[in-house]
Amino acid sequence: LGLQSYRRLFAVEMIDAETLPLLFHEDLEEMGVVPAAARAIAAAARRLVGAPTPPTTKVVAVDSAQLDGAAVHQARLERELDDHREELAALRNVMSRREIPATFLCPISCVVMKEPTL
Repeated sequence: LGLQSYRRLFAVEMIDAETLPLLFHEDLEEMGVVPAAARAIAAAARRLVGAPTPPTTKVVAVDSAQLDGAAVHQARLERELDDHREELAALRNVMSRREIPATFLCPISCVVMKEPTL
């Protein structure tokens, strides 16, 4: 596998025969191992100790506070989206009745322009 070329790196990072099978290929890549070699080394180390093959990517632990914050943010965005949809529906209703000539409305926001240019 060419581990000899990584001997110094593994010594600096304190990687030994016990810790090598615990590493993901992403961990090895972060240490400077070439991606193809990192995958091969991680897979071979797991095979040698009979460890199961891990998922293709690392599972990242997420704090429940982060999840709660994301849920609150998503709920706020959904409320804003609903508000915008209601506003657009009202503007389309006004537009369909043709109470205001289309030339007086902004083509983007459908709001009456203060100083329309005809």
